[in-house]
Amino acid sequence: MIFDKHYYYLAKLYRKISKNNHSWESQTILALSSTQFVICLDLYMLIDAIYPSKKKLSNSLIFFFTLIAFSIFIYNYKRYDGKFEIIESKVRLKKMNDRLETIIVIITILFAWIFIFFAAIVFGRFGN
Repeated sequence: MIFDKHYYYLAKLYRKISKNNHSWESQTILALSSTQFVICLDLYMLIDAIYPSKKKLSNSLIFFFTLIAFSIFIYNYKRYDGKFEIIESKVRLKKMNDRLETIIVIITILFAWIFIFFAAIVFGRFGN
């Protein structure tokens, strides 16, 4: 799965930065969860741009997105916490599409974060 590889690359990065500190797992899971949540926001902004709504952002919608964010984090925490070695062995065993999957992971990260600003500028979300 793409997010397993995403987790693996982020975990390697945070593990190298943190050295002996065990906080790298939480940081990795939070970074992965935030990227997945931003993808959800991207989809919402795209749908809202295609089918615009005259209403402002309601409290129930804010609560809904907060619930989604926490749900994504809890899911990822249960899926990845303490399982770096298992994910690492899966990634190392699966070498056939390694370059393609690596490119997809990088594109996913870049797309998720760049599209927020792109959509905000193009669809006029700043200042409204």
